[in-house]
Amino acid sequence: MFAQPLIEAVSVLFERLTTPSSQITSSIERQRARLLSAMSLVLGLVTLFATPAWVITAPNFSAAPWIGGGVALSYLCIYLLSRTRRYLLGVALMIVATLMLVISTLITAPGPLIERMLVLKFLLITSLLSSFFLNRTVTILLSALNVTISGAFFFIPGVPTSFALSYFVFLAAIPLLGTVGAVLSDAYRKRLNESEERYRSIFAVIPNGIVLQQQGGAIEACNAEAERILGLTQDQILGRTSTDPRWRAVREDGSPFTGEMHPAMITLKTGTPQFGVVMGIYTPEGELRWLSINAQPLFRPGETLPYAAVTSFVDISETKRHQRELADAQRRYRGLFEQTHDAVFIMSLDGEYIDANQRGVEMLGFSIDEIKRMTIAELSAEVNDSERISQRLQAGERVPPYEREILRKDGSVLQVDINVELVRDLDGRPLHLQAVVRDITERAQVRQRDFELALEKERVRLLSQFIEKASHEFRTPLSVINSVAFALARTEDADQRLVREAKIKDQVARMTKLVEMLIQMNKLESGQEKVSYIPVDLNSAIQFVIDSVNRSASRNPTIRYAKEASLPFIMGDRRALIEAIQQILDNALRFTPEEGLITISTGVAIRRVWIEVRDTGRGIAADDLPHIFETFWRHDEMHTTPGLGLGLPIARRIVEMHGGSIEVESEPGKGSTFRIVLPAPSFFE
Repeated sequence: MFAQPLIEAVSVLFERLTTPSSQITSSIERQRARLLSAMSLVLGLVTLFATPAWVITAPNFSAAPWIGGGVALSYLCIYLLSRTRRYLLGVALMIVATLMLVISTLITAPGPLIERMLVLKFLLITSLLSSFFLNRTVTILLSALNVTISGAFFFIPGVPTSFALSYFVFLAAIPLLGTVGAVLSDAYRKRLNESEERYRSIFAVIPNGIVLQQQGGAIEACNAEAERILGLTQDQILGRTSTDPRWRAVREDGSPFTGEMHPAMITLKTGTPQFGVVMGIYTPEGELRWLSINAQPLFRPGETLPYAAVTSFVDISETKRHQRELADAQRRYRGLFEQTHDAVFIMSLDGEYIDANQRGVEMLGFSIDEIKRMTIAELSAEVNDSERISQRLQAGERVPPYEREILRKDGSVLQVDINVELVRDLDGRPLHLQAVVRDITERAQVRQRDFELALEKERVRLLSQFIEKASHEFRTPLSVINSVAFALARTEDADQRLVREAKIKDQVARMTKLVEMLIQMNKLESGQEKVSYIPVDLNSAIQFVIDSVNRSASRNPTIRYAKEASLPFIMGDRRALIEAIQQILDNALRFTPEEGLITISTGVAIRRVWIEVRDTGRGIAADDLPHIFETFWRHDEMHTTPGLGLGLPIARRIVEMHGGSIEVESEPGKGSTFRIVLPAPSFFE
C-alpha cells in the first residue's frame, strides 16, 4: 500500500533533480539537457557504490580507488553542467572521462591483457552520447576512433584474433545505434510537437492581443484577442505590415504614428524590446482604439538581429476615457481650489506642505515654493496642538473646526478658523491632510472686545454681589457692637459691663474670622494659596480636628471616629486638608442637636481614599443641595442660621486643589453625609 506513494515521491524528486536550466528555451535542447542530467545522476550513483566493491574485489589493482574517484568526480561535474545552459560541455566531459577510464584501466590494471580488454565495452557510452547529443560528423569520428582502438589489438601479441575480432565487430556495429538515435529523435520530436501545441493553446487564450511579425514586418500569426481588439479577421491581419496606411495610427497628441516608428519595427531594426508604447488605431468602423504595446525580439543562435518580433497589446481605450474624465475633474477641482475665498493647504501625513492655493499664499506672505518647503511646525504658533490634531485624524477621529494662531512671513500672528480632514484613497488608506483656513483676526478681535466687556460686566456684577453679601455679614456684628456699646456707655454695673464687653469681643472675633475666611477664599479662587505637598496621614489629621473640637466646646453632639487602620498616606498640604475637614465637621456640628451623633469614617477604594462625615441633624432639602457650595449661601435669606456661608466653599476648593471631590447625600429630618474623595499615590497600591 506504500509502494505507489513511494514511487510517486521518487518520480517527483527525480523530476526536480533533472529539471534543465530556465535559460534553455528550446524544447529539444531542454530534453537533451534533462537526458544528460539523468544519465550523469544514475551513472554517478552507480560509480559511487561500485567503486568500493571494485577496490575490495581487486586488491592488487592499486589505481582502482583513483580511477573510481576520478570517474565519480567527473560525473558530479557533468551533472552540475547539465543543470546550466552550457550542458554540452558536460557531454564533452563525459566522453573524455569515458575514454580516460578505458585507457587508464588498460594501462594500469593487473592481470592478462585479455581481461583488461573488457573495459573496451565502455566505449559504447561515447558512441551513445555522440548520437544523442552531438552532430553526425562528431558521431562518425568517435565511431572511427572506437574502431581504431579495437582494431589495434589485432597487432598486439598475445591477444587471440577471435577475441580482437569480437570487439572489432561489436564496436563497428555502433553506427547501427544511429537507428536507435533516430527513434529517440522521433520521440523527442513528438514531445516537441506536443509542447508547441500547448504553447499554441496558451497563445490563443492569452487575454492580450499577440501578433508575430517577420523581419520584413509582415504579420505571420495572431491570436483571437488580436482579432477582437483590431476589429479584423485573421485573414485581414495576416500579411499586413506596420507601414500599411489602413491602420491610420495616431499618437496621443493626435499626430500621425508612422509605420517605421511602430514598436515592432523598432524592435526588428534594433533588436531592443519596446514596452508600454501608447498608440491609437482606427477600426474599419471608424472607432478610435488606444493600445498599450510591447514588442519582444526573437533571435537565432549566433545572430545579432532578430528574425522576428512578438508584439503584445491591450486595449486601454476605457482607461484613456477615465484618464480624460480624471483630468477634467482635476481641472474643475483646481478651479475651485484657486477661486475660493478661503486659504486651502494640502499637507503630507508627516506634516509637510504639498500644495496651497493663491489665497493661502496671500494669507501667509510666502511664495508657493517657500510653502512647499515648510512644515506645520514652522507655520503654527501652537505646534503641539497641531501635531495632536494630526495624530487624532490619522487615528480615525473626526475633528470639528477649531481656531488656531499661525505665523506670517513678516512675523505677525493671524487668528484663523481651520477645518481639516484626512483624505483617503478608494481603499481607505490615508493619502494626505487637507485644511481650509479662514482669517478671523478681525472677528476674533471683536469677539475679544465683547468677551472683555462681558467679563468686566460679570466682574462688576460679582463685585456688587460680593459687596452686598459681605456688607450684610458685617452689618449684623456691627449693629450688635453699636447697640452693646451704647448700652455699655450707660451702664455703671461692673458685671453688666463685663457681659457687654464679652459680647463686643464675640462680634469682633466673628468679624475677624469672616475677614480671614474672605482672604482665604480669595487666595483659593485666584490661585494665590501656596501649598506644599508632603505625605499626609489623614487619620492623624482627622484626630487632630476632633481633639480641637472637643477642647473648644463642652456641649457638642457625640463624635464617633471609625478609622481605617491601613489607610495610606496621601500627597497633600496637611494644614489645608485639616482646614477642609474642620469646615465639614463644623457644618455638621452646627446642624446636629446636642443629643445627636456625628460619625467620621475613612476607607480605601481603587486608587482613592475617602473620608465620610455622617450626622443625624435636620438634613438638607433637595432644592438646596445644588447651592450649598456657593459663596455666602445659607438656607434662609435673613442669614439667621449659624455660619458665614464660606466654610463649605472653602472645603470644596481645598479638596479640588488636591485632585479630589466632595459628594453629598442628605435626607431632611434624618441627616446628611459628606464624603471627601482624594487620590492615593500609585506607590501605595
